[in-house]
Amino acid sequence: DHINDHINGREGANDHINDHINGREGINETAALILAFLEKNPGAKGGEIMLFLQKGRATIVRYLKSLKEKELIEYRGSRKTGGYFKK
Repeated sequence: DHINDHINGREGANDHINDHINGREGINETAALILAFLEKNPGAKGGEIMLFLQKGRATIVRYLKSLKEKELIEYRGSRKTGGYFKK
């Protein structure tokens, strides 16, 4: 649903409703898309997330850091072979 909203350009239209239903208050659409992506692609690397969201490296790094601080995701493995996982 979030992914289709993003593709159809309707992102944000139902943020509050969807956040409440999904128990994800306090994170925005981009963060929710990263979580949805990691749910379907456990162990994804930052570059894969960048390609999926079509956003710049700095933006993705900022969101990943924020999601890690909120303990919603974690990085497992070495810098070369590791990836991000939803908690």
